[in-house]
Amino acid sequence: MTATELCGTVREWLSEHNLPFDTYQDNGFSGWIAGENGRWHLHMICEEKPSLLQIFCHHPLLVPDERLIATGQLLHFLNICSRLGAFVVGGPKSEVIFRVSAPVNTREDVALPFDVAVHTFDAALLPLARFFSTDAAPEAALGWFREEGKLTLRVRGVRPESN
Repeated sequence: MTATELCGTVREWLSEHNLPFDTYQDNGFSGWIAGENGRWHLHMICEEKPSLLQIFCHHPLLVPDERLIATGQLLHFLNICSRLGAFVVGGPKSEVIFRVSAPVNTREDVALPFDVAVHTFDAALLPLARFFSTDAAPEAALGWFREEGKLTLRVRGVRPESN
């Protein structure tokens, strides 16, 4: 499937689900998502060889300079626990970005990466904001993602300090 064909497939899926997204460059879409915990920007990029959909979620919640190293450690722990997708700090303003990449061959294939991106990023917003406003250790903050974010963190060896 070419990038153009994949964009057509993604456009059809977005239309079926009444999700208004703007065309982003020639090979993707961009729009706003209103989740339970906030509103953020989502980009989708369609690639070919292999046919791949990349989804990026970001919020203008900036990582404070003094929390940059601790945030990197926290995101590292979250990524170890993540089954699909990864958190990174990026952009000129040090935003937290969640990225999911998945092969897409049919309209139905769009749902999984989209749902994972939206659910995971929305669930992470409040615990991330709390982490940025404290001096908590990354290990302690993992518990917040389980409790407040309702994220399922499945890995042995990375545990919140409270457990």
